[in-house]
Amino acid sequence: VGTDTANDNECASDCPTKPLAQHIAENGGRAGMNGTYFCPPDYGACSSKINSFDFPVFNNRQKKWINADKLFWNGRGMFTFRGSSATFYPNAASGDASTDITGGIVNYPSLLAGGQVVLDEGSLPDNLRVTKGTRSGIGVGGGKLFLVVARSANMSDMVAIFQSLGAADALNLDGGGSVALYDAGYKVGPGRSLPNAIIIK
Repeated sequence: VGTDTANDNECASDCPTKPLAQHIAENGGRAGMNGTYFCPPDYGACSSKINSFDFPVFNNRQKKWINADKLFWNGRGMFTFRGSSATFYPNAASGDASTDITGGIVNYPSLLAGGQVVLDEGSLPDNLRVTKGTRSGIGVGGGKLFLVVARSANMSDMVAIFQSLGAADALNLDGGGSVALYDAGYKVGPGRSLPNAIIIK
């Protein structure tokens, strides 16, 4: 498992993006999924920071974290990968910011950790707690990696889905029009052009 960003350095606005299929092809992958929340050009509130994202993502080509200064913000979860091995930190502030990894991604909210529900529904805004929409997330459990896309779901639904699959750890990713899932072709999407992505080799 790897992660990549379209930008090789920090980017505050007008950041580069690529279709998910291009992220995968350029990294020698076979499958992948959209990554973190970002500020798309079709959101009015994003006019001064188009395609930027403030969540840390590991750029495997450059062997460095993009947005490394935000690695230890509270209230976010972090997955890191070393080849096919995954480590999950339900609170990224206690995570490992090593660069000897193949992938790393931080997002919000954490769903499951060690088989226990860690989702704090009371802290969620209504668009995640109540509103049903297209959601995506990543999880691991029983030696398996789960890339999940759910329609008409909120965060408590995502917890239930990952539990039903046997995931022990799970993290929510971006949703709505940014959701894309690729495996020998798009299964969902292509959605928006993405500033970062998760890649399976």
